[in-house]
Amino acid sequence: MERAFYSPKSQQVYRILVNYQQSWRPIFWFKVGSDGSIYLGPRFKNVMTLKKGSKSITGKQVKILYEEGQEIKNPEILKNANKISFHASGIVHAAGDKLLRNQIRTMHEQEELCQILFQHPSQYASVSSVRNTDICLNYAFNEMCPLQGLIFVAPKDRCKFIQIKSIENQITLILPYNNLEGTPDLILQIILSHGFVGKWPPQTYLLFKTNTAEL
Repeated sequence: MERAFYSPKSQQVYRILVNYQQSWRPIFWFKVGSDGSIYLGPRFKNVMTLKKGSKSITGKQVKILYEEGQEIKNPEILKNANKISFHASGIVHAAGDKLLRNQIRTMHEQEELCQILFQHPSQYASVSSVRNTDICLNYAFNEMCPLQGLIFVAPKDRCKFIQIKSIENQITLILPYNNLEGTPDLILQIILSHGFVGKWPPQTYLLFKTNTAEL
């Protein structure tokens, strides 16, 4: 397991790049606003296919099939399909929906923000230059094991470093955000990992818990 600490700034957009076939490929981006709101998404400039769906959780597991979901064809929603907003107030904007989760500004313990199931890295366009705000990772891919992501958020004094025992490889990014407006200092923990042999997803999936289906 690798663990890397960074000193990010609020309001700044950061991209996560992975090295695949000797080229840097942005696969994800994120930003924390001045009030602690968190914005993120897969790095696609033009989204042609977008689906959404919801599942009730029973027990500790939930099963999601790749072919499930309601396809969205509204061009206005597709324009922002690569962005999910987790506002400090607890409002979540995703795929044209307005949802509700626990407030970030009043959280007392570490919480999982979302999970990501990535497409194969070859599906992400490479870039000819790297920005000084990019986070570049030499991730050791296994072609037989899809890449997964986990994002946790916690008050600064309640952060717990996550180590996933069932995986083969893990890189953890630790990103502290201080002096936020109306929200205590936060630590964002972004984990990339793989472990189980399986089929790579046909699209990139973002999974997150909400308190209601839709507002």
